[in-house]
Amino acid sequence: MTGSPLLDAVLGHFAGGGAFFTACGLLLVAVGLRLRAGFARDAPAGRRAERWSRGGVFAAVLGTLLLIFSAAPLPRWWYGFAFCITAWWTFAARPTWQAGWRYGSAATLSACVLWGAGWELSWRLPPTVPQAAERELVVIGDSLTAGVGRESALWPELLGETHDVPVIVRAVPGARVSNALNDPGWDVPESGGVLLLELGGNDVLGDTNTGAFRSDLRTLLERLKRRAAERGGTVVAVGLPLPPMHGAYGRAQREACTAAGVPLIPRHVLADVLFAPHATSDGLHLTPAGHAAMAEAIWAAVGAALPPPASTPPSMEVAP
Repeated sequence: MTGSPLLDAVLGHFAGGGAFFTACGLLLVAVGLRLRAGFARDAPAGRRAERWSRGGVFAAVLGTLLLIFSAAPLPRWWYGFAFCITAWWTFAARPTWQAGWRYGSAATLSACVLWGAGWELSWRLPPTVPQAAERELVVIGDSLTAGVGRESALWPELLGETHDVPVIVRAVPGARVSNALNDPGWDVPESGGVLLLELGGNDVLGDTNTGAFRSDLRTLLERLKRRAAERGGTVVAVGLPLPPMHGAYGRAQREACTAAGVPLIPRHVLADVLFAPHATSDGLHLTPAGHAAMAEAIWAAVGAALPPPASTPPSMEVAP
């Protein structure tokens, strides 16, 4: 994406949500360092204890900064509680406190961090995609699916050819969720296969109001789900990689998918494709290598929901 493998790895770590777990790890390290400094002892000793304590404060501050920029779509109340307990424990807690207060404050911060990590981990696991009635994939997307130019095969074509799946594409460069919901040109065909919604990136980059984004996405997903249900199809959404400070869009996407009962592919799946070496030409649009990686990533996410290909009966010759 940037030409620097190290920088791309760092950016992908944030966009895919991995930075949140790094932040949680640092906060737990901070707890351990401060306990080691004498927070778990009645008589902390000298310079070594002071170094451990300062290391704990540094780890807590660094972890808090990573937490802010990780854009993890956790509930707002969790962030408020986590920041308050981290600041209080880091700067107000004293080794002279009684053991109950010392252990209790450390346990409270640890429990808060572990709860947040467990919540976020549940959204990183592959979703359970209901079985579709037909072996067909319908993709509704933006330029990531439509491509820019026609120098090479796009990922839907590659997926269809590689895995013997009919693929129908409805994708327009620059499209937002509201376009698919309101523009008359978006004619989604009836299908009993998997309807894959790859939209929302332009809403994030274009700073669409998050309330409108949530409402439009939920309405679109419910409409697609009703349409797919007529023939036994299923709807799946692609999780959005998120820039720092844009966690509200991820929260809105999760809430809309939960309300509509639509499985959400974890955000790190698309982030792993976009931030892989030589996967994009400009940071947003896929190269031939990126299209190939995208085809395999989507297949890994939804392929099991499609019925196996129909067996071809053996050819027969009729004697004259």
